[in-house]
Amino acid sequence: MSLDTSLSSVLADQGYLRERLQPRRGDDFYLHLVDLLAALRPITADPAETVLDYGCGGSPYRRLFSQRTYHRTDLPGTPGLDHAMDEAGRVDAPDASYELVLCTQVLEHVRHPGAVLRECLRLLKPGGRLVVTTHGLFEEHGCPADFRRWTADGLAAEMQDAGAQNVRVQKITFGGRAWMFFMDRWSCCLTGLRSQQGRRGMQLVLGLWRRLQPAWHRLADALFAHQAVAPAGTADSMIYVGLMAVGEKPTQAPE
Repeated sequence: MSLDTSLSSVLADQGYLRERLQPRRGDDFYLHLVDLLAALRPITADPAETVLDYGCGGSPYRRLFSQRTYHRTDLPGTPGLDHAMDEAGRVDAPDASYELVLCTQVLEHVRHPGAVLRECLRLLKPGGRLVVTTHGLFEEHGCPADFRRWTADGLAAEMQDAGAQNVRVQKITFGGRAWMFFMDRWSCCLTGLRSQQGRRGMQLVLGLWRRLQPAWHRLADALFAHQAVAPAGTADSMIYVGLMAVGEKPTQAPE
């Protein structure tokens, strides 16, 4: 199995990469991508010298780790890989090869997430950290398939079941900020009208919304900047767009 050529080109597109590393007001997914970037930035303070980007795609966050030894793994067909991955997510690298494994927006696209998490932990040195980001509430988006969504408790349990310890989960884009994100994204659902008059009217509405998006994003930043990233359990965080979980590989094998 290999990554579809068209999908590979999308993941490597400069616009796609720029939106994730330099999100701007007016971008379709700005409110969540800017929060996801804020959640990931503190990870760069990790003293790890060796980093593996698992399911790397176009490696949008590579620059955050520019001072480290940074390796990439994904399905064959992805350009510039350091390690190949088979369709079950197994990587052709030895045990305990890395001090940090980064797995961003991958877990929802795999059939067996527990197996993927165990493989990530296998690749970690004892005491190394696994950083996983994925979706809470989000629209369906095949890449090439889309299998599940997570709750904070569910993701933490999955990490622990795979063998990670000291798991900490943060919610990304929650509360009123999540509401404003969903209002923004629901505009893309206002299609499929059958009458020609209805389609033309909706095109006008969507064109107007495009012009208003930057102002909508500025308003969200002004009102709900405090609802970008917070530990699971924070007040008003029952509805959230994304999650980040950080866990450690035990320094000793379980008895």
